[in-house]
Amino acid sequence: MPVTCPKCKSDQISAQKKGFSGGKALAGAVIAGPVGALAGTHGSGKVIVTCLNCGHNWNPISRKKQEVFENQVSELTWKNQIYSLYKQGKKEEAENLFLSKSEYSPKLPDFQAVVKDAENEQNSQYILGVFMVIGIILAVIFLVWLIN
Repeated sequence: MPVTCPKCKSDQISAQKKGFSGGKALAGAVIAGPVGALAGTHGSGKVIVTCLNCGHNWNPISRKKQEVFENQVSELTWKNQIYSLYKQGKKEEAENLFLSKSEYSPKLPDFQAVVKDAENEQNSQYILGVFMVIGIILAVIFLVWLIN
């Protein structure tokens, strides 16, 4: 899969490594003396990708992290939609939604495993919420006890 610009989708890109920054070194030297001149090395070695078509710049590592996060959110939303339909008694709709993605992703577990996974996720979120409420109540009680 070729690397493309996230803005214009062009595959005409260039990657360059940042080097020493004289401006950062000068500012660091003015603020912190000779040791501050080391600030010029901050960020050196970072790769910046530039689209030759539209001029958009991006950090490929940050972009990859963003894509991974978006995929995780997308999968969680998909599982929650399946579970919601299943819980409402719309099992056929839930199975159709499952099948719409599973035909493109052969590594997915079966339908019941996805429903169970989504159910476990919702239960753990509920339990976490209960613990947070209990913690807040205990903190308020403790603060009231301290004041008196």
